[in-house]
Parts: sequence; structure tokens; C-alpha cells
Amino acid sequence: MIPESWTTNSLSFSKFYETEAETLKSIFEANQHLGKHDPTFTTYPLDEYQALMDRDGLQGDAGPNSQFFLRKISTASGRVIGYFQLEIHTPKDNVAWIPMLVLHPEDQRNGYGQEVAASVFHLLEKSKVISHIRLNVYAENLKAFEFWYRNGFSEIVWWSKENIDDRQFSCLVLSKELSRA
Repeated sequence: MIPESWTTNSLSFSKFYETEAETLKSIFEANQHLGKHDPTFTTYPLDEYQALMDRDGLQGDAGPNSQFFLRKISTASGRVIGYFQLEIHTPKDNVAWIPMLVLHPEDQRNGYGQEVAASVFHLLEKSKVISHIRLNVYAENLKAFEFWYRNGFSEIVWWSKENIDDRQFSCLVLSKELSRA
């Protein structure tokens, strides 16, 4: 359902090589400043990133039909600028879950995020298997919330308050219905 690689107007998507765990880690850690708005952005050991890479293409966490994908995002010149994670049939059949979309801070606010989102939506619409995409976002991470809202995630399907390290965060699960034309 998700190819190993593809290109769009200005980006290419591909699997990470086994030796690129440090690249994955450095992109994520370049966004550590978001930790005050999103508790996801904390420090993880290198082996966590290697484990994430090792999961690519394997069964996901939501059962026998689910599958996990991790794709590197590069510019046309080959510079790695980010990555995204995608789980198919998670949390249930016909739903795709985007656990993470991370772009290096220097590459944000220039249309790359929009291009990534449009490309992923297009792939999932072509599959005619997925009817909805869901993701979670912390309301305190206003820029992320606004980004996903602008990209059609206007339905809130779940909301909770989470206490993490003596701080309270509002976690929203957003949903977008895909066109099946």
C-alpha cells in the first residue's frame, strides 16, 4: 500500500538505510524546543530510533491487519529534511494513523509539510482501502494543530487531559475523511 519510495514536485520519500538511525535522531532532536508544547519531544536513546526503523513494513500495534511504515523525506538535491510514520488499519480497519510527521526546523514553513501531507493523502485515497486518517496533536502545540486543521483534520474524535512531568497537556485526536473517488 505504501511504496518503498516515490517522488513529488520537490520531495522524495524513501526507506531509511540501516545506518541512518543517527539521521533520524538528529531530525527529531532538532525539534526539542517543542517539548514545552508537546511532551512527545523528549530525549530518546539511539536504539529507540533503530527500533523504529526496524519496524518499517511490519505488523503494527493494532492487530493482524495493521502495518507500520516509516519514510524519510528528502529534497530533490538529496538533503534529508524529515520523516513521517504511518500505521495502516490503526486503530481499526479502514483507518490510517499518522503517529509523527517531523521536519527539520530550517525546513518548516516553506510548503514541504503541505506537500508531504498531500502526497500521503493521495497514496491512501488511491488505495481505496482507507476511509479516514487520524492523528493526535497536543493543543498546546498550536502550530501543529493549525497545520493539521488547514489540511482538513477538522473533526475532533477524542480529547483528554494528560499529566506529564507535573504539567498538564490537552491531547486531541483529529480525523479527516478521505475522498474515495
